[in-house]
Amino acid sequence: MSLAKQFETYPELKNIIDKIRTKLLEIELKRADLPTIVSVPAMAIRSIYGVDYVVKILTSLGKEKLVRGYTYDGLSKSSVFSSLLRASFPKENETPELFAEKVKATKISEQRLLDLAMYAPQWSKHVAHTLGWEGLEDAVFWFHAHTKDRGWTVDAEVREVWNAEVSERTPLNSQSLMDDAVDVAWFNNVYNTLGKKRWEMLDESAQYCSGGEHKRAQLFANALLGKEKVSELAKRVKDKRNQDAIRALGLIPLSADDDKQKREVLERYKIIQTFLRESKNSVHNVKPAKSSQASLQ
Repeated sequence: MSLAKQFETYPELKNIIDKIRTKLLEIELKRADLPTIVSVPAMAIRSIYGVDYVVKILTSLGKEKLVRGYTYDGLSKSSVFSSLLRASFPKENETPELFAEKVKATKISEQRLLDLAMYAPQWSKHVAHTLGWEGLEDAVFWFHAHTKDRGWTVDAEVREVWNAEVSERTPLNSQSLMDDAVDVAWFNNVYNTLGKKRWEMLDESAQYCSGGEHKRAQLFANALLGKEKVSELAKRVKDKRNQDAIRALGLIPLSADDDKQKREVLERYKIIQTFLRESKNSVHNVKPAKSSQASLQ
C-alpha cells in the first residue's frame, strides 16, 4: 500500500508522522559535532517544510561546507544537516518576502545563500528575492539542467520538483539535456540578465549542483562566453578523449569575418572527425553539442 493510500485509509497517520518528524528535528538541530540518538532516523527524513528550519540549519552549520554528492555515508553534522537542507521546502504560505525577513535577521552571507540556491534550488526564488538578483532562479536551473548526474542520487520528490522547473524553461527534454544538448538561448538570457560579476559569484556555488559533474555545465558556459580555446579543447580530446570537450567545441563563438569563420568551422570539423575515427567503442554515442531551437530564433 502506497503512503498516500495509507494516509487516506488512516487519516491519523499523517499527524503521527508529523509529530515524530518535528521531535526528531527538535533534537537533531540542537546537536554539536557528535551524532545524537536520532541522527540515523534524521537522515531518513525525505521532506521538511518551513523557512525556520532552513534558517536554523544554515546558522547552525556556520562555516562548515555543505556535503556534495551522497550524504548517507556518515552521521557528521554537515552530512545530516546537508541531507535535511536538500529535503526542505517552503510552506505554501511562506513567501519570498518572509524568507528575506528571516534571513536578514541573521548573519548568513550572500555566498552561503547562493550555495543554498544551488544545493536546494526549490529555494532559489526566495534567495533571488532576498538578494535582489533578477535572473538568479533561471540561472540556477540552467546549471542543474546541464549538469550530468546519472550517478548521483537525489530523492525522487526533490528531483520531481527540479525537473518540473527545468521543463518550464526549455523545449529540450531531460534525456537530451543529459546526453548532449545545450540550450544556448536560455544561457544567453540568464547571463545577460545577471551580468558578469553575479554570474561569476554563482559559478563559485556551482559545485553544489552535484557530486562533481557540475564542471560539465561550467565548461559549456565558459565555451559560450569564449573563455575556452579550441586548441585547449582539442588537446583534451586528443589526450583524454574527453567527450564534453568535443561537445563544447561547437559552442565557442565563431569570428565575425567570413573567411576566418570558414577556417574555424573546418578546424573543428577535423577535430571531431579525428575523434570519431579513432574511437573504438563509442563512435555512435558521441555527438557535438546541440542547441535548442529557441537559440536559432
